[in-house]
Amino acid sequence: MSTFRSLRYRLHAFIPHLLDIQHEKFREFITVGIARSLQTINPIQIRGRNLRIVLYPESFLLVPPTLTPREALLQNKAYDAALYVPVHKFDGNQPLESPQWALLGNVPMMTPNGHFIMNGAARVIVNQVIRRPGLYFKETIQGEGRDETRVIFCDFICRRGAWVRLQLDKKGRFWVCLKRTPKLNLDDVITAFEIVEARLQSSSSLPFSASALKTLERLQERLRLSGQPGDSVYRFFYNRFKNPRVYDLGVFARHSINRKLNLSEQSLQLTAADLRGAKEYMLDIYKNIKVVDDIDNLANRRVRPAGDLLEAQLDSGLSRLEKVVRQRLDLMKQDRPAWVLFEPKQVNQAFREFFGSSPLSQFLDQLNPLGDVTHKRRINSTGPGGVSRDNATLDMRNIHATHYGRICPIETPEGKNAGLVNSLTVFGHVTNDGYIETPYYRVCQGQIQHRQGPFYFSTPQEQSRAVRIAPPDLNRDAAQVLPPLELPARVARAVQEDFVRVPRMDIDYITIASPQLFSIATSLIPFLEHDDANRALMGSNMQRQTVPVMRPERPIVGTGLEGLVVGESGHIVQAARAGVVSYVSGHTIVVQSPTRAVAPAMPLLSTAADSTCPGFFLAETSHTTQMPLAARDPNKVRPRWPRALHVTSETSSHAHMLHAYDRSNQETAFVHRPSVNEGDWVQRGDLLADCAASVHGSLALGHNLLVAYVPWEGYNFEDAVVISERLVFDEVYTTIHIEKYETETGPMEFITRESQASGPQLSRRAKAMLDDLGIVRVGQWVKTRDILVRKLGPFKRVLTPWQRLVFDIDRRELPKTSDASLRVPHGVRGRVVNTLIVKSGISDGSLPQKVGQKVASVRQKSTGVAAHQATSIRTIIPHKVRVFIAEKRPIQVGDKVAGRHGNKGIISCILPRQDMPYLPDGSAVDMVLNPLGVPSRMNVGQVFECLLGLAGSYLGQEFRVTPFDELFGAEASRSLVYLKLYQARLKTKQKWLFHPSFPGKTRVFDGRTGEPFDQFVTVGRAYMLKLVHLVEEKIHARATGGYNVITQQPIGGRSRNGGQRLGEMEVWALQAYGAAYALQELLTSKSDDLEGRATLLDSILAPTLARKPSTRDDRDELDGTLPPREYPLRPLPPPPSLDARFSLGTSEAFRVLLLELQSLCLDVGVYALTASEPSYPKIHDMVAHTKIDLYKLQGNRSLA
Repeated sequence: MSTFRSLRYRLHAFIPHLLDIQHEKFREFITVGIARSLQTINPIQIRGRNLRIVLYPESFLLVPPTLTPREALLQNKAYDAALYVPVHKFDGNQPLESPQWALLGNVPMMTPNGHFIMNGAARVIVNQVIRRPGLYFKETIQGEGRDETRVIFCDFICRRGAWVRLQLDKKGRFWVCLKRTPKLNLDDVITAFEIVEARLQSSSSLPFSASALKTLERLQERLRLSGQPGDSVYRFFYNRFKNPRVYDLGVFARHSINRKLNLSEQSLQLTAADLRGAKEYMLDIYKNIKVVDDIDNLANRRVRPAGDLLEAQLDSGLSRLEKVVRQRLDLMKQDRPAWVLFEPKQVNQAFREFFGSSPLSQFLDQLNPLGDVTHKRRINSTGPGGVSRDNATLDMRNIHATHYGRICPIETPEGKNAGLVNSLTVFGHVTNDGYIETPYYRVCQGQIQHRQGPFYFSTPQEQSRAVRIAPPDLNRDAAQVLPPLELPARVARAVQEDFVRVPRMDIDYITIASPQLFSIATSLIPFLEHDDANRALMGSNMQRQTVPVMRPERPIVGTGLEGLVVGESGHIVQAARAGVVSYVSGHTIVVQSPTRAVAPAMPLLSTAADSTCPGFFLAETSHTTQMPLAARDPNKVRPRWPRALHVTSETSSHAHMLHAYDRSNQETAFVHRPSVNEGDWVQRGDLLADCAASVHGSLALGHNLLVAYVPWEGYNFEDAVVISERLVFDEVYTTIHIEKYETETGPMEFITRESQASGPQLSRRAKAMLDDLGIVRVGQWVKTRDILVRKLGPFKRVLTPWQRLVFDIDRRELPKTSDASLRVPHGVRGRVVNTLIVKSGISDGSLPQKVGQKVASVRQKSTGVAAHQATSIRTIIPHKVRVFIAEKRPIQVGDKVAGRHGNKGIISCILPRQDMPYLPDGSAVDMVLNPLGVPSRMNVGQVFECLLGLAGSYLGQEFRVTPFDELFGAEASRSLVYLKLYQARLKTKQKWLFHPSFPGKTRVFDGRTGEPFDQFVTVGRAYMLKLVHLVEEKIHARATGGYNVITQQPIGGRSRNGGQRLGEMEVWALQAYGAAYALQELLTSKSDDLEGRATLLDSILAPTLARKPSTRDDRDELDGTLPPREYPLRPLPPPPSLDARFSLGTSEAFRVLLLELQSLCLDVGVYALTASEPSYPKIHDMVAHTKIDLYKLQGNRSLA
């Protein structure tokens, strides 16, 4: 039995859990952050009155979610917990009532896999990196040449409140810049701060001195404040900088300012000493005594994980709630309880806005486990409080020296987000302060100290010690001693960090492993050091875009991190405890575990003296809980943790539920395949079931294919790929996609069976596919136009007299209902894997008033069985019906495939197996790649991989190659590949596997002719992936569709049935072929030419029969009261002649261009030059009256 443990596949035991960045900060938010946010609004009171409401933040309760994560996904609901807090109303110091529980709102809860569920969709909160609160100095150069001057300024960045900027201009004057106010003199502001601080310390209104009053008058005139000079300016600075609820620097910002300015301030607000110290620091910069700060340094940046972002949203919601409670408290009578003032609307709205509109809340990438983990470890510089991707400079996007071991220098998106969206490295760990730590081994006199363990360093710790850090790929002997040479090392300094050559005795620390420098996706690329950085970036991104195939295969050549990714992503099923597997099925795996008897629980309730809330009883919290829990009704005294029961049995069973074709955000399938058998013994953490992208607990995204690098008839030109039909027939790259179809049903559609019987009749096959409710059965194979949900609606179509006559002849009643069933769309074929009925949200089971009247009228008309059905319908009326269909998509021409080294291409041709090139042993090649795609892209790692994979396939071995294997010797990669190829040659006795003259190449034969190719060809086993960019989801054609209202051009987009977009290159192509009429049609009548479009439509619909309009009612004719009318036919239009001209109008875009030119005062006019037209014979006259000798005409042309 193949078992799995996460630690087995780890390169080092010190790799932190890959999802710690999500779990740890959310745990901190639950335990500490909620109480910290509640403390900001505590107490709530009214000015001028002693009436106040006191909250007890440390005693808050979270009611556990009523739904499981799976139920929340299926029912399109949120996975959240209700937040309650004790509230106490006081009049002065006299309590008016006992404490009561108040519901503040619902807090989104994180699932065990590190994501959230909102409105039935899995969402992830991306970690944001922003400027750390504190004090930062900058310098800019204004002017050019002799007018060039230096402008120095500094910013006070706070945790709460507006930024403050101090500026030293070219004339040597100091200014204070505030938002929406004019610039103020720095010395006057310092004086005003001293006056405000003196008043706050004395707690009395001291009279102002003459100089102080003069300063305040200048500030009042500058700020344009009304009122007395002293009081108005005092209120202005107090409300902006001294009110803790408005302005707060934060603890870390205060420590940073004190360290930089050599202060010992304890206040979390801005002080006069801070302004005075910043002024002196700016003078030192002006005199070149000190240097400015580097804002891109990670020491000056802070990571905000999910917990911090949720806490900020909770602060916003509580501030709104505080205003509402204060207004209600002012109008409330004394006898009403305090909990009535609180409502969950404000807090829920704050969380809903964040998850619905914030760019940091994104749909989780559930395409494969690697994409899931990478998305949760992503670090984003954009978003609220961050930089804009449109205004981001190159310095912000570049790789900084402090990123070493913390942020991956390879993995980043292509396009506008390049350098702004990054990934955390494998060993990177985010601290509570928002710093990113990375581990190092200590080096003592040239020897690496492994036994002391790694030391974690943040960027400020490195720079404060100026340590010298060596890279991980240095050679070392068996005693872990570095060679006695000058070795490269990175010197950590605050100003500049460079790699220098230092003796081995001067090296302080060394990186512990090669993957420490890269992200988890980049570390999965074997032979990474042989690839260009741009191609490695593409390889990292394309691994996340891989669709799991039906029959995955582990890579022959890996890096050793494949098991770690799958194990810590949560996609596989692992044993919760040790035991024996007692039951295995496709839905459940049961493990029997030995247990011991448990003693009864301790007394549940504590005394009132232990509670911080007077007169309020709290329950003990178990040490095993991760968050405080509560009962459903928190206003009653309930325990926070249920009472433990006696366990008398010797074993206990634990059931592990498996996914069976559940739908992901990307419409792929979540599938679990059991990996154990009944009777197997498993330990805690062992593998129980693989996911759709794993085999034996290891990441498996594609297949090891036999590839050949050879041109093939031009079909692999420019990265095109030729594949064998074996990949289609054997379903090697067939993927499963699950589509969701939904329809809303009302009470009129499912009232009685009589209404359904009166509708259109169904075939025998359609009836067999539907259940009693008219919903397709699970497991049915459906195709285009099959009924998924049988639904009837009122018949609204107006019948013609002839149609009504047909019903009278057949003695049938006119239809009262019409078929409004949900059917399978065009081009979809698959199997129904799940159906879901979301019933009405009416809690008491009653129906709305109008619906109830309709059902009551039906009950009065129904008798017997029909009456019973009508009375029971109120419990089965669904609100929404969802049908999930799984369809298989085989690989086809137009699909995109790629390797792990950035080698990507589109399938251009699928050849029969017998036509594919084959090897000397008769093995047919699976894929033909272009050899010109290797040297120009400089991703030679794919060559090493395919050759080593070829050797592994014949040796029956798998290889785990770590990056930068040169530490084992020079040319270690080439030596390993050649060694394994030679061993495969000796084992199989096939000399073509390794030839000393040209190792890695062999003779390949053309499958069509059997002749060998002229040159020797590189052949190997490469791990190829099928990407999510499927041609079936991209190809689109439209016959008719909508037009844009403003531009009158065809709307764009495949989902909206949009039309074509004709660009410059398409116009050039049509011009090159001389397709003038086709080009004119595309630019006019098929685009925004309204006149030409109407003319074209009339020419198509010209030969039609028209009926003369009449005002008489058609019913009179059927009744026989009036004689039947005669419908005269319009004369047919003449047949179109060959010399008829079809005129087109002018494009609206051309008219817009003329108007734009005229708006620039350009006299633009359109003129037509008329000339006498030469008379040419008509073509039909020539054909009818002239005999043309084609042979003579051909001879004349040849002579000419």
